[in-house]
Amino acid sequence: MVAPPSRKPFPARPEMVWVQRERFTGWACAGCAWEFHLSGIPAANTLAEIKQQYERQRDKEFASHLCAEHPQCAESASRDEPRKRPDRPQAATLTLPDN
Repeated sequence: MVAPPSRKPFPARPEMVWVQRERFTGWACAGCAWEFHLSGIPAANTLAEIKQQYERQRDKEFASHLCAEHPQCAESASRDEPRKRPDRPQAATLTLPDN
């Protein structure tokens, strides 16, 4: 009789999550300290193309990162609020004063 393995044979791939902290708001890895920092506004003709290029760059960088190269320190992990995956990032709202 073979005993069931006590651990998963391979670690699960970390998830990209939206985080809001004191010093960073944006996409990050749930399994390490990696954060996505956009290097500049993508060059494109339409807002939809800018969004697509942003998402491609974000997804490419996330897929190529190694959690071992971005360890979380115990201090930042306890200070930050828990990371969770939202349905969608919250849209910014603009409130104009009444004239």
